Amino acid sequence: QNGSALLLLPFLVSRLHPGEIGLWYLFLAISGLTLVADFGFQGTFSRTFALGFSGAREVRTFGVAQDDRADAPNWEMIARTLTVARRLYAGLATGLFAILATAGTWYVTTTARTNGLAWQGVTLSWLIYAFGTCLGIYFLWMAPFLIGAGRIERHYGVLILTRGGAA
Repeated sequence: QNGSALLLLPFLVSRLHPGEIGLWYLFLAISGLTLVADFGFQGTFSRTFALGFSGAREVRTFGVAQDDRADAPNWEMIARTLTVARRLYAGLATGLFAILATAGTWYVTTTARTNGLAWQGVTLSWLIYAFGTCLGIYFLWMAPFLIGAGRIERHYGVLILTRGGAA
């Protein structure tokens, strides 16, 4: 993802207006900050999914008791955790989009006008970019699910596809 940005840099600098380059870096900086919205939930969800797949019946403050393990996965626990993860990330994505669509649009539009750029096109581009970024935040629930299920290879495949598509 970062490598493609470095490869494109000479082309961008030679072809684009300095204001457009600055605006692009503003887009990247703001979307990079959105990844902080995870608040570290991925690790917690990964552990909970792993416990569910290993047959734990209950998650306790300090581990799992030996008698709480079963031979088969605890599908009820996995389903509940998946529901919570999806709702949490949907809430984070929605809240983040509300912030980006209001304050972010104002900031990007103001920056575009200051640099003499067509602010209507920039605003539309920003809203599409913000929506895509927030959609990526929503789908962060997939990583802990795949890691907890022991599907590490599949997780990295999804990561490569999503980051390659974002480049």
